[in-house]
Amino acid sequence: NRALTISGVNFSLPSSDKITATWTSVGSSSDVVTLYASTSPINFSSGGFPEPGQNVFLTPAVSGSAKTLTVGGLTPNTKYYVDLVVTNPNVVGFNPTPDIIYTGADVPSSSFIITEIN
Repeated sequence: NRALTISGVNFSLPSSDKITATWTSVGSSSDVVTLYASTSPINFSSGGFPEPGQNVFLTPAVSGSAKTLTVGGLTPNTKYYVDLVVTNPNVVGFNPTPDIIYTGADVPSSSFIITEIN
């Protein structure tokens, strides 16, 4: 068994209703990557898929060599929990890269958490 890896992950907001994830590399050419977003924390099954009953936006899985994914149709000025997830049909398990993104140009008036400062 090998570990599923992804490096150079960055999340950005190309507009107030979209979140884009980019990355520089994955561990294997057969690794696939999916971007998930939800207004509540996402619980995953052991196979790397959201558990049933969650309202989750997602992108189709792409080859790890694609290096970019965008999920759209989000509500502006809303806090989203995002996970960039690496899976591989030949490897048991998954590797999520989580973050919290606020969609909108204005700072929220309610409490919020800064998860990373670059």
